[in-house]
Amino acid sequence: MKTKIKKFLEKWTGEKAGVDFQLLSGKEGKQFSEYSCGEYYIGFDGSVLYDLFQGYPNWGFLNAFNNFLKENGYWCEQGHAWNCNIYKEEK
Repeated sequence: MKTKIKKFLEKWTGEKAGVDFQLLSGKEGKQFSEYSCGEYYIGFDGSVLYDLFQGYPNWGFLNAFNNFLKENGYWCEQGHAWNCNIYKEEK
């Protein structure tokens, strides 16, 4: 799933994971940020993602991202203005 998320975000932003934004697993995310408690953590301070989530929210992106996650059994919750966590849907 991490690869799918990476490709989705890179396609929307034209940026590279690990360079322009962080996409980490839960364990890596917890080491990177005390606020990570999801299966995946996205840190996007200074990234185009910050503007897509915060600046003037891009509803096309937000709807596409949430639909993409839902189709794959996940959902996300924004932490601070510069990060969000992705969680697995519970059945």
